[in-house]
Amino acid sequence: AWAGIPGEVAGEIVPVTAHGVAAGYAQVIRIHTAAGHPLGEGPGGTAWREQRVIVVNDFQNDPSTRAWHAPAREHGLRACACVPVVVDGLSLAILNFYSGEAGFFEAGMVSLIDETARNVSLAWEAGEASRQRHQELRLRQLVESRYQHIVESSPAAIQVSAYPDGKLLAINRVHEQIFEIGRAHV
Repeated sequence: AWAGIPGEVAGEIVPVTAHGVAAGYAQVIRIHTAAGHPLGEGPGGTAWREQRVIVVNDFQNDPSTRAWHAPAREHGLRACACVPVVVDGLSLAILNFYSGEAGFFEAGMVSLIDETARNVSLAWEAGEASRQRHQELRLRQLVESRYQHIVESSPAAIQVSAYPDGKLLAINRVHEQIFEIGRAHV
């Protein structure tokens, strides 16, 4: 199996990890995502575009895999299942599974692979949401820190009051000194 993501060249999919019988294969092939591109009409490019599992159970005799027949033969690959990792309606990665046995990917196996990809998609979404929350928290902390610095370094007395009751919420050090009100009263 191997996993690929978009490369530096538009439409190109490059491997980011590979294991098992497909590890060497992933390093010698090229996959594209564009329909009509000679390397985009295979199972990987089609799965990417159509955002669904594509299974080829007779790799050497399927016309859609013609561009990869020789390297697949050299690596002993006879069947494949390609599934996109889709987040927010966009394909972000592709998982490619291979077997040396033609007909290997039966319905139950395909269902399991599809479920695995959906779980990867959910984990990816959760990770993105967590990163976004963390970034928002850091930004809020930065804004609060800068605000606090501006208020504390101001030569003017500053107070923050609630509206409409006028309750004192915060004061700076100059306000404390001028009005002799300690922050404990805030």
